Amino acid sequence: MNLEMNFDNSTNAENSTSAPIVGYAVLGVVLIDFPKNGWCHLVADTIPNLHSFAQSIGLNKCWFQNKRNKNQPHYDVKGAMIDKAIKAGAKQVDSKTIVEFLRQHYALTKL
Repeated sequence: MNLEMNFDNSTNAENSTSAPIVGYAVLGVVLIDFPKNGWCHLVADTIPNLHSFAQSIGLNKCWFQNKRNKNQPHYDVKGAMIDKAIKAGAKQVDSKTIVEFLRQHYALTKL
């Protein structure tokens, strides 16, 4: 399956499924997936942007996760923080989109 997505800072066309997936936040592109067992993954186009966005919504930097050799920088988010992230500009997408986003931005080759 080819998920040709353009994660840049252009705008989405209203009601278009082929438009780039974009979330405007404090800086850059920020995405959050739909909850699975109450938890979501918050990702961004760069690690500094991810930390900046996380700080802006009240996440503690010690909650940042990026397991060795995985290139999956993210924060696990649950509860009220999910709504806070979305209200702050994170674009909610499915988990497959998160995986493709990480591949494109962090040279992720396999999950």
